[in-house]
Order: sequence, then C-alpha cells, then structure tokens
Amino acid sequence: MIDKERYQEILNTQNTEVLWNLFQMHMDISKRNFIGSLKIGKNIIPGFLINLHEGYLQGRDRSMPEIKELSSFLEFLTENELLPFSKKELQHYLLKNKKFSSDNSNIEKNGSELYDLISKFQIKLNNFQIN
Repeated sequence: MIDKERYQEILNTQNTEVLWNLFQMHMDISKRNFIGSLKIGKNIIPGFLINLHEGYLQGRDRSMPEIKELSSFLEFLTENELLPFSKKELQHYLLKNKKFSSDNSNIEKNGSELYDLISKFQIKLNNFQIN
C-alpha cells in the first residue's frame, strides 16, 4: 500500500518543479531563445517521472519491492489512478517530448510545440487530486 499523503506531498513538489521549468521555457521563447527552451524542456517530463520515483523511494523501508524500478512504479501509479495519465498517455508524452527535443530541423516550431505539450501535461497535474 502506498502512503498517499506522502505521495501527494512529493507529487506537489514535483509539480512545482514542472511549473517553474515551464516558466523558464516561456521566458526563453519570449526572448526567441528556442535552443534554450528546448534544452530546458527536453528534461521536464522525464525528470518529473524520475524525481517522483526517487522522491517516493527515498527514506522508505522498501516494503514494496514491486515499485523499485521506475517502469514498475509508473505502471503501479497509472493502474491505481495515482497520476492523471494512463500508461498510454505517459508513453505519448515521452515520445512527443523526445521527438520535439531531438529534431533540429525547425527549432522555433519544436520549441513552441514542446512548450505546448508540457503545458498540457502540467495542467493535468495541476488539476489532479488523489482520491
């Protein structure tokens, strides 16, 4: 069983990080620094997921070995509706994130689209409450 109160606290902290980084992206885009925006943006969603996992495991007694691996942890969260995303949605966000941040053919378009993608991700996080 997951400690929902502790998890919500970690989720809120990580959501704040996403919001801060999204603001940094916005500032870079407004200055037409699309390369800087992409550098920040490419790590936001993967970093959120990794930090959420590490934050939850930190200081735990490891009584839930089934969530020790990141992929198992994310699957557990999506199956138990502890994230506002399905497993398929998370995969979609990660694939799009990788596409926008690794395609150097149109930096301005990719920077803006990555910002929009992360904005949608953050809005879902912001509106989410654990039952």
